[in-house]
Amino acid sequence: MKILDFGLAKIKSGELLGSFIAAQTTGLMGSPFYMAPEQWSDEPPDARADVYSLGVMLFQMLCGEVPFKGSSIPSIMKKHLTTDVPSLASKGVEVPPQIEAVVRHALEKEPEHRTESADEFARELREAMSLASAELKRTGDRAPIDPGKTIVTPAPANITTPPTGSSTAFDPLAGTISAAALQEEEHKTLFAQRELAREAAQKQRLADEEAQRLRVAEQKRQDEEAARDKERKHLEEIVAAQTKVLEEKLTQLASTMSPKTGGVDAEATHIQRAGMITAGDSLAGSASQAFPRVDVDLAPKKRSAAMPIAAVALLVLLAGGVVGGYFIYKSRSDVIAGPVKPATPVDPPIKPDLVEIEGGTFQMGRNDSEATEGPAHPVTINTFSMDKTEVTNAEYAQFVKQTNHTPPEQWGSVKPQAGQELLPVSNVSYEDTIAFAAWRSKRDGVTYRLPREEEWEYAARNGDKDNLYPWGNTWSLGHAATLDAGVGREQPVGTYPAGANRWGVQDLMGNVWEWTSSKASVYKGNTLQLPAQYQDWIVARGGGYSSPTNKVSGTHRDWFAPNYKNAVLGFRLVKAAS
Repeated sequence: MKILDFGLAKIKSGELLGSFIAAQTTGLMGSPFYMAPEQWSDEPPDARADVYSLGVMLFQMLCGEVPFKGSSIPSIMKKHLTTDVPSLASKGVEVPPQIEAVVRHALEKEPEHRTESADEFARELREAMSLASAELKRTGDRAPIDPGKTIVTPAPANITTPPTGSSTAFDPLAGTISAAALQEEEHKTLFAQRELAREAAQKQRLADEEAQRLRVAEQKRQDEEAARDKERKHLEEIVAAQTKVLEEKLTQLASTMSPKTGGVDAEATHIQRAGMITAGDSLAGSASQAFPRVDVDLAPKKRSAAMPIAAVALLVLLAGGVVGGYFIYKSRSDVIAGPVKPATPVDPPIKPDLVEIEGGTFQMGRNDSEATEGPAHPVTINTFSMDKTEVTNAEYAQFVKQTNHTPPEQWGSVKPQAGQELLPVSNVSYEDTIAFAAWRSKRDGVTYRLPREEEWEYAARNGDKDNLYPWGNTWSLGHAATLDAGVGREQPVGTYPAGANRWGVQDLMGNVWEWTSSKASVYKGNTLQLPAQYQDWIVARGGGYSSPTNKVSGTHRDWFAPNYKNAVLGFRLVKAAS
């Protein structure tokens, strides 16, 4: 029997290595270099996860290193989940293809495509070694492989074998982190998983809301169309009924009037022609409407003709009113009946209020505070312009609306809650701020960016005055939203004008931390060593509303992962001098 891994025993003994995970919240435990893809998710592992680990060990035995390495647990996890297994040839090792096929079968990312059990793995390996041995016997290139012995691959000529007692090509503890950082690494791993799931759920919720809105709008349009059709049909029935009545009355009236064969005076003839209604006549203000031809020859006595003429005229006017009204309605309803696309209101762009910061030389950092703030050293800054306040929810909402970018989680929608428009936007990652800067630059035709941390500190310390705070060298209440102010949450931008620097830039202290564009680092001359896992993290400055006084100054600095989000982390932008 051979013992392959002391890692879990070390965890139990209290020697917590960063190359192992012991998550009490999920029950996840194992060595990241050897963990199967399904062990990184919520899927319950089975025997095939052990086969995957065997495949990693066989790969390591053949070429001297594991297939997936990284400087942190999240990076190793990502490679296990998404990166193809490298070929052994790419590691400078020549192995029979039958044996490499066994390794790749054991390292399939989907369990259903992987070798089913350790017994099956052993059987495949024996068969592969036998086939490889038989092939070598046929070609005579090299001695046959004995399935009962360990495969030893000669080292490439250009690799020098290390002396006894020195480190091997593969460091089994590569990528480990200290016990103090283990909890933070585990938190970041779980945070990344939760963040991916949350973003997917939020995008799905927004898509569902949009689909529901479209369904409601379409149903409303169909209901309005049906109501208009019903009203139009009802009016048509009324007009048809009244027209029929009018036709019957006109016919009856005509039958009661006998034509006069005698001479007719000029006045009677004039009246007769004026009162005649013929087919094809129409009334002013209405569409052409045909009526039955009724030639009315009036009697010469004007008194007897007055009543029939008045009756005919009255009927004509009544008919014209009804029919004309119908056609006027019909022409209007035909216009209204079609679907009317509402005009999309265009929100006026919220233009940034920039303040020019005159360049100069100042002492960056200080020697009498935390180790990461020193040593103090001279830095020269060119003139630049900076947002007067942090970017607000209102401006960020325009960015979300126009680009369909994922909104901050606390909004609960694609826009902030009413009354929160002037709060500084928060819960945004460094990656979110880069996307926002690109959007605003394209909109305004100006190149915006996050400030470098030396530019931010120069503004916060009043340039060559080297003040500790924007308002001077002494902390004062009423100048910033911090823990001692007792506000309990972020405040609308510009709430503390007394805390502005000498150029008028506000909220540099407190309210929300602010992303910069600078990567984590230690100043030249500082004896501290930055851990490898922090080298791609991004510096943030200024403290937030929950920060104590000793964590808020023009020199205080901290750094976070680029995808990190927090309710007290926001940003502002700058641009170079024109």
